[in-house]
Amino acid sequence: MQFTDARNDSGPSYHEKEKAILLSKISGKSIEDTKFGKDLVQKYAGSAPSPRIPTATWETEVSTNLEAEMRKRLVVAGTVRQIAMNNPIMKIPVNPEAGYASWVANTDFGNSNNNSSGSTATHQLKEITLSSYKLATREYIAFEEDEDALLAILPVVRDAMTRRMAKSVDKAMLFGLGTTTADPVKGIAEYDASSAVTLDISNGDKLTVAKLQAARKDLGAWGLTPSDLIIFVGTSQYYELLEDSNFLTVDKVGDRATILTGQIGSVANTPVIVSGEFVDASPHTATEVAAVIFNPMNFIVGNQRGMRVDTDDLIERQSRVLVASLRMGMTQVSTVDGPAVSTIRYVA
Repeated sequence: MQFTDARNDSGPSYHEKEKAILLSKISGKSIEDTKFGKDLVQKYAGSAPSPRIPTATWETEVSTNLEAEMRKRLVVAGTVRQIAMNNPIMKIPVNPEAGYASWVANTDFGNSNNNSSGSTATHQLKEITLSSYKLATREYIAFEEDEDALLAILPVVRDAMTRRMAKSVDKAMLFGLGTTTADPVKGIAEYDASSAVTLDISNGDKLTVAKLQAARKDLGAWGLTPSDLIIFVGTSQYYELLEDSNFLTVDKVGDRATILTGQIGSVANTPVIVSGEFVDASPHTATEVAAVIFNPMNFIVGNQRGMRVDTDDLIERQSRVLVASLRMGMTQVSTVDGPAVSTIRYVA
């Protein structure tokens, strides 16, 4: 015979905590006042006095996990280095290239004419400004929705909100919002608005490995190390690359290759990643971007505030609004050796 404590000492699972927190926010009640919360207390407290649920701890855990799930969906943002921001605007000092050092002749050793210590070079410290911007999305839940119905739609609402946030971050980082100077986040492709490598629509040009190599050459010094680069393509361009025998798909890259989110192959040791944010027109239109190759070392993403979920009642609509938001920004580090971005666009 085996005797066990009626209580479940392992505690509630994360999914139970998430349901309890989101249900509490949507219904406007404390966790203990919801039917699901009461059942949760009884399930894990047994006959012992009901403990107070650590709401603040659970809210932090749920918020952190929602942000982590959103980041798992990111394709573009995951390739750029990220820093934490304490303020909406951050000044970052940089020291661009300041010329060359001097070779010293043997006859100048120890001389008082300063030739022994080389030519004078002055620091050229500059600063770049990194600003964070707010991204938000909302869902409405009618007051008439009872708790049982809310439990059924919570996963749908949660998934939709995280997916929208991830898609918006990726699109902004890749292309901006399409309004040039008015964009809160300037897309990577906008740093090379006039492409040196193009695809002629009238000739039926397709994206090939040779075109990508030419775009890499256009990067100049930024493109010398292929493993430091990232190539983004759309879905139709991916299928065009499959027709090129020189394109190495993931199964041919090798077991030691680093597979990034969305990576589908490699060109000369540069990972190729498919993004669903490309305009996939059929037929293609002039100025449409076919591929973007860039060096992520020349960009910084700042995160001021991670994703959080807030709720409030809207009496006039007889509903409750659920808002997810975050604050982030991106900027270029240096322009000394070029923008570190090369795009391939379609031309008529």
